[in-house]
Amino acid sequence: MIWCVEDDASIRDIEVYALQSTGIEARGFEDGTSFWEALNGGEKPELAVIDVMLPGISGIDLLRRMKASSELCDIPVVMATAKDTEYDKITGLDLGADYYLTKPFGVMELVSCVKAVLRRAEADGLTAAEVADFQALPGNGLKATLDGQPLCGGNADFIRTAAGIPAPMQAQAQALAEAGKTPLFFARGGQLLGIIAVADVLKPDSPQAIRELRNMGIRVVMLTGDGSFHMNLNEACTAVSYELPIITVIFNNQVLGMVRQWQTAFYGKRFSQTDPHRKTNFVKLAEGFGLKGYRCTNLAEFQTAFAEALKNKGPTWIECMIDKDEKVLPMIPGGGDINDIIMK
Repeated sequence: MIWCVEDDASIRDIEVYALQSTGIEARGFEDGTSFWEALNGGEKPELAVIDVMLPGISGIDLLRRMKASSELCDIPVVMATAKDTEYDKITGLDLGADYYLTKPFGVMELVSCVKAVLRRAEADGLTAAEVADFQALPGNGLKATLDGQPLCGGNADFIRTAAGIPAPMQAQAQALAEAGKTPLFFARGGQLLGIIAVADVLKPDSPQAIRELRNMGIRVVMLTGDGSFHMNLNEACTAVSYELPIITVIFNNQVLGMVRQWQTAFYGKRFSQTDPHRKTNFVKLAEGFGLKGYRCTNLAEFQTAFAEALKNKGPTWIECMIDKDEKVLPMIPGGGDINDIIMK
């Protein structure tokens, strides 16, 4: 159930109708007070679309109250308002809003936004299965316990002690070995899960290896900062020549971020040689190399760009603009150890 808080009845009806017409349950509230009373009455929506300018309790106050409540803080919130100044957006996002829609917006934009935020909230709620009793066994493989069941992976002789290997898979493993690869098997709870192959033998020439990489459908995503990327971006020529499926995500804070972070944390912000005053346009530079480039200033733009990058045949650059004082954490100070770790 999606709750829409909007004092303009016509806009509120359109929001509710647009969501319901796509199969999403929705309910409208005409002011902040009735919405807050419903929240405290035991009901909880999957997501709330809240206007900023509301009679009674304002949208910003509602957001602040929700994020301060242990019972309500996990509800995703989309702010919808005609106030489109940077200050208004930053205020809402800093308080914990998941998205900011600026009026006038299209009904499909609203629906797409709601679906995207719900997907992200669902992904954030996923938890990884607990792995315990991990053991690395050199020359054989590994053993562990996953959700209470024994898990193991390794060569055929090692796996046979935990699970049988059917004849077709043995033949597949033999073919992989003859092709210069090492077959590795995995089993859980006495049941064989599958097989993967690790390449051992170098191909006689790079083009052959590159063709195999591309034909396997493998995508490589490289995360880098603008400073380090400036030092080796010429390799884009090679990536374009061989149509390598590499997506490069460039976090651009326009400074030498790690050095600046150290100068901030340990040297009283006495900055030295960390701002090269570069004006590189990575999107145009990408086009100059013959590849596709994108520039993103928020999460929604990045999600769109990344989805497009996955469709591209060759290399792609995605430039993500971030604040020059964005921190990389955790970190350990010089001369320190794990007990001195800095988390914020």
